[in-house]
Amino acid sequence: MGINSTLRNAFREFWTNTKIYVNEEKSVPLRNYFNDWSLGEKIWFAVSTVMVIIASILIWDYQNSARSIILLMGCITGLWSLILIAKAKISNFILGLTSIILYTISAYMWGVQSVAIIYTLFFIPMEFYSWYIWTKIKNKAASDKVKVQTFQSIEAKGNYCIVLCAVIVCMYVTTGLFACVLYGIGVDRPYFIAAVSLLLGVSAVLKAHRFVEHWIITIPLCINLIATILLSKIDHLDMGVIILLSLLVINYSWGLVNWMKLNDDTVEFTIKKSTKGGGER
Repeated sequence: MGINSTLRNAFREFWTNTKIYVNEEKSVPLRNYFNDWSLGEKIWFAVSTVMVIIASILIWDYQNSARSIILLMGCITGLWSLILIAKAKISNFILGLTSIILYTISAYMWGVQSVAIIYTLFFIPMEFYSWYIWTKIKNKAASDKVKVQTFQSIEAKGNYCIVLCAVIVCMYVTTGLFACVLYGIGVDRPYFIAAVSLLLGVSAVLKAHRFVEHWIITIPLCINLIATILLSKIDHLDMGVIILLSLLVINYSWGLVNWMKLNDDTVEFTIKKSTKGGGER
């Protein structure tokens, strides 16, 4: 009874007093963090977490539980981060960075050197860069949210588009070189891995600059991977991967719809603001 009471008090203390750092101006109390979430979003948050745990059990390595535990933690924090990205919340990077680091460690432990190299050299630095960009261009009305945009909304910013396209072209060249390196060290299917890495890399760059279109890249990629697995012989490991990829597809689709809605709200607010300004003149 004493232990149960101590645990309850510890959880109550954690839930009441813990704050989530957003930026230098704002920290959100954990107990208030889900206040702006709908009931459906809260249910999906819980259901998807349970599904990730089930998928992790299916791919569990009972001969090396340590790397399976790290992978499970990476999957859960990655899912939570993705849900927060879909809601355009800056605090997603707390979980996202944790997830990427755990994925990197897990890749090294599982011996998947190509994935470990990609995460170490690109996705970890990109996460810090994205965090900086999102914090710099935050929504003034809600400091844990960022304004999103589409390519159509930046037609006047020609130089910005040129720089972004130049970055993507450089990524194409780098991907080709990376494929050659993977081929040289004997990695299986180096060009496929490099191509997937390129798509994920382009998506990460677009996400860093809050483009709605970044979701469009990842959805067909996951669907294609699911179809590839379904066309082969399926075992319990493949079922776990299919569950994880299906969760990604659902979350990416939700993120696309939600970001399109957020972009429409931003455009509508801008139009109203400019109309009001014109009337005053």
